Amino acid sequence: MTTLIEIIGWYGTVAIVGGYALNSFNIIGSNSLLYQILNLTGAIGIVALSLSLQKSLSAGHSQCHLDHYRPRRPRQNHFLVSVFEFRNLDLI
Repeated sequence: MTTLIEIIGWYGTVAIVGGYALNSFNIIGSNSLLYQILNLTGAIGIVALSLSLQKSLSAGHSQCHLDHYRPRRPRQNHFLVSVFEFRNLDLI
């Protein structure tokens, strides 16, 4: 089920960006039926994905399919720490 929702969400993103690109290059006009359909179905796809994510997060699922997008802790630069500690050594 989540794969289907993700595909619908990706379709929504591609439809909105694709409609914008087609309009920007004057391939279709902003008043055309195709442009309106791309925007409407794209918005529905993004809303479906957002509602699915909200539902899974509010249910307390610890392993959501967005877990791999969490920001990670920055790595410590041990080289700079070592150089700083080396400068503070009393060698005499």
